[in-house]
Amino acid sequence: MNICIFGASGGLGWAFAKYYIEQFDNHVVILCARNLTRLRAKLDKINAQGHRIFTHPWDAEDIKSTIKVSRFLKNYEIRLDLCINAAGVLHNNTFSPEIRLGECTPEHMLWSFQNNTVAALGITQYMSPFMKSTTLSTIAHLSSKVGSINENRLGGWYAYRASKAALNMLVKTAAIDCARFNKNLCVVAVHPGTVETHLSAPFQEHVSKDKIFKPIQSVSNIILYVFGSLTPADTGTFFSWDGSIIDW
Repeated sequence: MNICIFGASGGLGWAFAKYYIEQFDNHVVILCARNLTRLRAKLDKINAQGHRIFTHPWDAEDIKSTIKVSRFLKNYEIRLDLCINAAGVLHNNTFSPEIRLGECTPEHMLWSFQNNTVAALGITQYMSPFMKSTTLSTIAHLSSKVGSINENRLGGWYAYRASKAALNMLVKTAAIDCARFNKNLCVVAVHPGTVETHLSAPFQEHVSKDKIFKPIQSVSNIILYVFGSLTPADTGTFFSWDGSIIDW
């Protein structure tokens, strides 16, 4: 199985990498991340024997880095079974989720869209030609339930909600387009649940502890309940971690 993970040094990205490396044998695993030093330090702590593992620099805000990953795949003649986009942003030292309309800024919106939406567009555009076509292959983008327009009951979080809603539309549209040249390619969005990562850490106080997953729990659920039952007919679907379908 050939797997490429974008955002591989983050909480969920690394959990996916670790799961596939430790639970299976003879995989080709390409790990793409901004912080390769941190990623390689994590790799040193696990048993990666039996796999061909590559690390590749990648920056969600630089489309050229995605193009370089595609050139790497071409040079090594690698066809992918699975491509996971685990990159995403909610806050940093400059931006925090907006509570009120008056807190919104163009800068925050553009930053969110670049990382959560435009990066995903580049991944889909440049990875789809390298997905296997004779058997099922999957491009999975980690999204969020707060990006569902029909699920929005609380308001707020304008930039994050809008960028994830746009990501969901991108997935739906790209799925239609990709099916024209690869009938076995499944392009999906996946909500991982509330996960104990840097992204959600400041916002967990109002969430019941039994509804907060460790990264490995979320990843195990996604692999079992979503990836484990996908068919080409599921392309363009927005899944929750338990395999249920979320309304766009």
